[in-house]
Amino acid sequence: MKKWIEKYNRWEYWNPIIANIPVVFIWLRFAFKRKRMFFFTALNPGVKDGGAFGESKNFLLDQLPDKWKPVSVLIANPSTQKINQIINEHKINFPLIIKPDVGERGFSVHLIQDQQALEKIVPQITYPIVIQEYIDWPCEFAILHWRIPDTKFGKITSITEKQFLKVTGDGVHSVEELLHQNIRALPQLNRLKQAKTAILKSIPEKGIEIIIEEIGNHSRGTVFKNANHYISDEVETLFDKVNDQLNEIDYCRYDLKCPSFEALLSNEEFKIVEINGVFGEPAHVYDPDVLPHQAYKIYHNHWSIISEISGIRMRQGKKTASFWYMAKKLWRHLNYKKKHQ
Repeated sequence: MKKWIEKYNRWEYWNPIIANIPVVFIWLRFAFKRKRMFFFTALNPGVKDGGAFGESKNFLLDQLPDKWKPVSVLIANPSTQKINQIINEHKINFPLIIKPDVGERGFSVHLIQDQQALEKIVPQITYPIVIQEYIDWPCEFAILHWRIPDTKFGKITSITEKQFLKVTGDGVHSVEELLHQNIRALPQLNRLKQAKTAILKSIPEKGIEIIIEEIGNHSRGTVFKNANHYISDEVETLFDKVNDQLNEIDYCRYDLKCPSFEALLSNEEFKIVEINGVFGEPAHVYDPDVLPHQAYKIYHNHWSIISEISGIRMRQGKKTASFWYMAKKLWRHLNYKKKHQ
């Protein structure tokens, strides 16, 4: 009953098909205005189809200077031997991240703790992956940045702080028992019982904080908190600088880690772990305090931005994708996810 209440009392947990029905109507409104169903594929000329879905995660990340990204290496045909070779060549230490080069919403992202775990997971992988250095900084943010083509200054309209699923020990109860006291953690328990058996059985000392899930994804119990209070001219100037490194990217969301937001701003101490294209959502819509009508207003505002920039790109001669092309692409992408899930 607690799981049911948690799932249906919060907009963030609604079935994506149901939750996105109003978003479809928002998209169709702007499609009618632009007279192109897939007008958004004119956006971001530097990446195929605006980075809508099915794009290479490593393609955009590879354009950034090393100081702003973790060591990340694409492997087209992964094997334990190849991965070990990459690890040695690039001096990547355990733990490390393995993620699909094509994916979203935490799909098949793994934090690999040691060689034994690596050898266990690799035989299950049949798709191109990115081996990525694990950044052990405590703060993770999603920052949505956009800029009108051929202008100097961009805007940030969404900053989201990701708060990992965690418990605080009391010296009496096991981690699993503590998770049972957290309604938000209940939907994760079946998965965690298989993946984190030893941690769940442990009894942390009083006051000791245990992070249960290190992957900052909503589907894994991470809380997405609205952090738009961090938006400032200084932050926008910094991410204009970051955006200058990318080839013709008008609109994207940066997922990054840093020691603190102050360190990010004052010392440029951050690592961007992923860049999402036109479908990079303003992630603060998933804040538990955001009501459905507020979320859809946020979506409408951002689709309005996408429409405006797409219109400029279309007037510059950028073509948009056809219906049948996008239908085939979506079909292939869904089959890819189903096959490798």
